[in-house]
Amino acid sequence: MMSEIKEKINVLADGSNFPTLRKMTRGQALEFNKRGLNPMRNKAMLDARNTLSSEELGTDAAITLILDTIYSEFNFDNADYQACSVLAAETYKATFFPDQGEIKNS
Repeated sequence: MMSEIKEKINVLADGSNFPTLRKMTRGQALEFNKRGLNPMRNKAMLDARNTLSSEELGTDAAITLILDTIYSEFNFDNADYQACSVLAAETYKATFFPDQGEIKNS
């Protein structure tokens, strides 16, 4: 039985149909780390303050891996590159950093 191949959703240049932010799955996060794309595990990618911005995450490899795996049903070829890098950075942050609002002090 052949699996059905779905056509990708073309993300519009104006970003009006940009996907909703998602976190990586465990497998996706492990692959991201394995490829050396996690700035928190790659000292060369950290700045002096140990903060993450979309510019620091902004390697083509990291952006491509995030967009092509987490948002695989979308085609970003005509989307604004800066918006794509922000989506990739926000996906990274949502995956690897807990939402401070959800942490409870005991």
